[in-house]
Amino acid sequence: MDNQFVRDPKMCKITDRRNLEAAISENKEIIIYGAGNIGQAMIRELSDCGFGDYIICCAVTEAFGNPKEIMGIPVLEIKWLPHFRETACFIIAVREEYQMEIYKNLIQFGCKNIKAVDYGYKLELEKKQVDLQDNILTVKALKEEIQRLEAQIYEVYDRVAEQNEVCAVNTETFKSFENCNYGKDIVIVATGPTLTYYHPVENVIHIGMNTAWKRRDIPFDYFFIQDGNKKNKGKEILENLIKYMDCPIFIGRYLRRCQWNRNEFSVQYQKEKHIKRYFVMPSLVENIYQNICFHPLMDFYSVVFPVLHFALYTYPKKIYLVGCDVSDNGHFDSQRNLESWNLPRMKYGYARVKEFAEQYYPETEIISINPVGLKGLFRDEYSNDFLKENK
Repeated sequence: MDNQFVRDPKMCKITDRRNLEAAISENKEIIIYGAGNIGQAMIRELSDCGFGDYIICCAVTEAFGNPKEIMGIPVLEIKWLPHFRETACFIIAVREEYQMEIYKNLIQFGCKNIKAVDYGYKLELEKKQVDLQDNILTVKALKEEIQRLEAQIYEVYDRVAEQNEVCAVNTETFKSFENCNYGKDIVIVATGPTLTYYHPVENVIHIGMNTAWKRRDIPFDYFFIQDGNKKNKGKEILENLIKYMDCPIFIGRYLRRCQWNRNEFSVQYQKEKHIKRYFVMPSLVENIYQNICFHPLMDFYSVVFPVLHFALYTYPKKIYLVGCDVSDNGHFDSQRNLESWNLPRMKYGYARVKEFAEQYYPETEIISINPVGLKGLFRDEYSNDFLKENK
């Protein structure tokens, strides 16, 4: 890094909406630095410009004293986001006297694309916030609020009933696995292209997912699958698992209030003795719960996250991530790419996993094998054949 650049940095300022659109139009990962009024105003401005779906989170220096989310956007400490520093646009949305210090810290952190909200634009955004608040207090708005609250009451009824079912199903499935792998090592086998470089290791626990069953040389101890939709070939995968695997097979069920529940497997598969059901939360969950007997497993648009949740619950010594590429380079067995909008959400999910693991399982080390999209988040290790082919 150029030390002179750190001592005398020149911030790129966003001065108006047109300038904002030009600055981020080519970037699909946006992180707003700041969780105050300016940060809120910037979230609304980006949403109005059509960039709301690109906002990954609001970054802060310390989580203490800050909300967990703002307007549906999660708030996360900057230290959990190293794998965004080269790909995301960081927008500094704080008072001008604090911008330079934050800018220098982001440069030191390794961020490549940093913008700051200009003072005049800040005033314009704050005025919009005030005008918006004034307009909310209307009769129409109050009626809409009453209707919204009534809908929430009915939703609470559904959630209470559903929570009882979650407890019953997940307790039956997971209770016997709590801390069962303490002191052991786990290899999580995902389906990214780097799986081709993995040579099975003895005396470890292997957990597979989706089409990883095709690696018949890997002695799987557990297997996870969620999407039963024929379009996603979930049914075909599960039938192959039943045919070839004698380890426990966990099939996910989405909460009823989640739009993905149409992808659930049919009841016919429950008759198989080694199949176990579990409930999974809708994607981009707000909270990750330690006790998976009483709460759904986490999900960030990939079955790898329930697998990680389960693996941590068994409390191993180390977790090795194999084939967790988080890239658009296809899969180890096909060229079918992940949808581009999905990648930043998965990267955010891994940051949440790291935060969760360090709080509840500090003795467990997570290691990325031949990382691609997760480079720099966990401890990275590379195999010789990978390095030889990827110089």
